[in-house]
Amino acid sequence: MKVEKKLESFKQSALREVELKRRQSVSEGEAGLKAAVAEAVRGAKRASRERVRIERYEIAKQRNMRVTAASVEAKRALIALRNELIEALFNDVRGDIESFISSDEYKNHLIEEIKKACTSGGYGTVLLTERDMRFAAVIEGAAGLRVERSDENFIGGFKLVSANGRAVLDCTFETRIAERYENFSTLQLGGA
Repeated sequence: MKVEKKLESFKQSALREVELKRRQSVSEGEAGLKAAVAEAVRGAKRASRERVRIERYEIAKQRNMRVTAASVEAKRALIALRNELIEALFNDVRGDIESFISSDEYKNHLIEEIKKACTSGGYGTVLLTERDMRFAAVIEGAAGLRVERSDENFIGGFKLVSANGRAVLDCTFETRIAERYENFSTLQLGGA
């Protein structure tokens, strides 16, 4: 019996050792599994944060593109409206000038403007439109210059030609309107 007792004792001791090793293995396995799960969770969180960061960037980029497109479209609309208003204004100005040219005041204005322009001297001829040639005799007498009909058709005013024919001073309403129109057309929109 002694042998049987020893065998039983050895068996119990071996079973305790196996159980201890099993528990150690299970404990090590659980710790490894917990570490692996924790690392997987950290990796998933990192990946999730990166996906969120990328999505936010893409959303902001799309929003900025829409805002930029809307801003450009609004500026185009403002420019188109500004151009329409400028055209309407200058069409009104042309109408007012046509009315002025048909008035009695125009002749006196034309003569005064020619006299002012001639103060620097050196001019020999005044060019007028066919319509303004009706004032030729009065202008010749008042300004002492030869008056001729211009080959160009312009809205009121006159051109002075130097005595040698090389220089022309353009004092037509058409030119003045074009200069003002150019000034208006090149004005920037506020903040543009």
